[in-house]
Amino acid sequence: TRAICSYNLGSVFKICVAAAALEAGISPDEKYCCTGSIDCGNVFCCHKKEGHGEIDMSEAFAKSCNTYFISLACKVGADAIYDFACSAGLAGEQTIAGNMTQTGSLGALFDIKESASALANFAIGQGNIMVTPLQVSLLVNSVANGGVYFPPFLVSGFCGADGQMKYTKGTEGTRIMSKQTAVLISQMMTRVFEDGTAAESAPERGFFGGKTATAETGWTNADGSLGKNAWFAGFYEFEGERYSVAVLVEGGKSGAADAAPVFKAFCDALSGA
Repeated sequence: TRAICSYNLGSVFKICVAAAALEAGISPDEKYCCTGSIDCGNVFCCHKKEGHGEIDMSEAFAKSCNTYFISLACKVGADAIYDFACSAGLAGEQTIAGNMTQTGSLGALFDIKESASALANFAIGQGNIMVTPLQVSLLVNSVANGGVYFPPFLVSGFCGADGQMKYTKGTEGTRIMSKQTAVLISQMMTRVFEDGTAAESAPERGFFGGKTATAETGWTNADGSLGKNAWFAGFYEFEGERYSVAVLVEGGKSGAADAAPVFKAFCDALSGA
């Protein structure tokens, strides 16, 4: 049941920020100088304390630069990012099959718009964002599908008393971003394995891309350290078979250290590497 339970998300949400920015006409060549921190009412730090220097959207995505995406969110605005995340199925309740549902939450838009700090948290997937691993895999799937989102649907048919299977039509897809935007984000996700946060976890074969995340949970471990969720969300294609994958490691140290290697192991098992 963990696949349909809600968890703190973290930097996987940068997919939504990037998509909203590109759809708003902001160039992927948009530059920002990361000095290691940014002041938005509160000071928010990048995971690279000394900063990344001047970077564009692709490099910021690959290296998961917090300050770049906070600055980008300020340019795009909360409304556009929130609307895109909703269109990608990250908010509200969804029926998957029968009485089986999943629920995601982005927090209150009013609160995000009213506070610079809340928008900064929102931009990097923190704050009140709570989503399920299934929702995360569907977000990635919309990128891999060229910008078309398909709601979850686990029932293909019903067997009647006569023993005959009656098949039902699957859910209809909805375009949530242009094909060009999907291609650009796909390229950013591929770069994550080239010189980004998952450079040490590239599968041996196939075509793939993804995004790491390390989410603060608000709870404290027995040793006094802050509890975190480690994520990796990615797509994988090998010999015509295509997969969208979400990896969640509860209590992990980071997406790069704990979740990305699981993605690699999964893909290598599929390809026989």
